[in-house]
Amino acid sequence: MPSWLAFALASPALFGASTIIDKFLIDKRIKDPVFLTAFGGFIVLAGAAAIFAIRGFGTLPGGQIAALIAIGIMDEIALVPYYKALSYDDASSIMPFFQLVPVLVLTFSYFFLREALTAAQVAAFVLILSGSFLLAAEKIDAGMFRPRKSLPWVVLTSVLWAAPAVIFKSMTVDRGFWHAAAYTLLGIAAGAFILFAASYRRSIAQLGVLRADTWAAVGMNEVIYFLGQMFWFYAIALGPVSLVSVMGGLIPLFVFLYGTAISLWLPKILREDLSRGTVMLKIAALALVLGGVWFINR
Repeated sequence: MPSWLAFALASPALFGASTIIDKFLIDKRIKDPVFLTAFGGFIVLAGAAAIFAIRGFGTLPGGQIAALIAIGIMDEIALVPYYKALSYDDASSIMPFFQLVPVLVLTFSYFFLREALTAAQVAAFVLILSGSFLLAAEKIDAGMFRPRKSLPWVVLTSVLWAAPAVIFKSMTVDRGFWHAAAYTLLGIAAGAFILFAASYRRSIAQLGVLRADTWAAVGMNEVIYFLGQMFWFYAIALGPVSLVSVMGGLIPLFVFLYGTAISLWLPKILREDLSRGTVMLKIAALALVLGGVWFINR
């Protein structure tokens, strides 16, 4: 197995766990998703500070530092059009169309990085992308392809998530991973604080009503998400950014697996749709994804 693939698989596994905790917190404890985003900025900032403390500030040119901070901000601010898209359509209707992200990454990486895939890698990309689309869809019917008000916001979010991945890859080719990651994390933290400033009244109101166990869950969630980000960055630095990006489509698979386990053993916390049609759709999607991983290892 290529070394980057292990990190590319570990990242969506962690993001999937974070998504489950997010769902629990928003459904049961916190109603404002921007608050969770802003709080995550403190964790990310601490991570960036730890890297700087251990490895110093590096010797990156000022222009590259500015670019890395900018892509971090861009990655975080992408949540604004994402939430806007969710305000027009429910998540199950639009999540499959965020598979536009790996398609954009593939396009950008070809034109700007001259990153070409082998025939086996192209087959892997198509299989994993198809499986990811099915994983994100609760059902497949003609209605899901009708024109939607959310579409422009989905496209904008996808661009804001795809471009940073390609730019980050270009910055790590010659300059190394750790300092590029630290400055990008700094940008993500800055983006989180921008979101916090835009809704500080709602966020401040949340602070006084959170219980100790909620703070513990929020803190654990943000640490898991931070580790997922670091694995994601490291996979991009090591492997083809287009293939790493398409592996992000596995997040719904891990969400389904974790949700199924919790639904069976702790149904009061979370109840996943385990109808026959949904389970069969996920199994078909998993078969496509496994076929894609097999092609990567050829």
